Amino acid sequence: MPILPRFGCAPAHDRRIISDMTNQEMLNEETDPELTQLSTPLPTLHPDLVEDFEEYKEWWETVKPKEFLEYNEENSQKVSEMDPKYVATEHDTCENTQISTGYHDFGPTPRCCWYTHGWHINTNPFEEDEYIRAAGHAPCMTCNPGGDEDIEDTECDDCYGDGFMNYYFDELVEDNDGD
Repeated sequence: MPILPRFGCAPAHDRRIISDMTNQEMLNEETDPELTQLSTPLPTLHPDLVEDFEEYKEWWETVKPKEFLEYNEENSQKVSEMDPKYVATEHDTCENTQISTGYHDFGPTPRCCWYTHGWHINTNPFEEDEYIRAAGHAPCMTCNPGGDEDIEDTECDDCYGDGFMNYYFDELVEDNDGD
């Protein structure tokens, strides 16, 4: 079962469609190559974020998250009682989305600009007491690779004309199901 981080949004590379409503058969790109034509391609990662993305991938492959619990009081209580080495808190900061070692509860509403999205429950322990960036805001590689401040390309499908966009690393990890 794929992990669905950030408010239950399915990663773009793990989209499934239902082909036969009677048996609810789930298809994927391996069983039906035509699905690759239906998927929206992921944007190219901006070079300024490559190092952070590589650190995120290493973390993902090391701890192998098996479940994501969205923020609510019940989950907060449940996670607070778990071994913190097997918990990673996904939360926003004033600069970006990050994952911090152990259980942290910044609340569901911003405290300044810090708030908790939820918790990754990991298969393997996360020994270091640190944080990992889980996203980054950078120029759009489709319409603004140079990072110009004054660009406006209302035709851009990646950033919708802003010239900058958020890159969520979980959407860019090739194998996001914890295997």
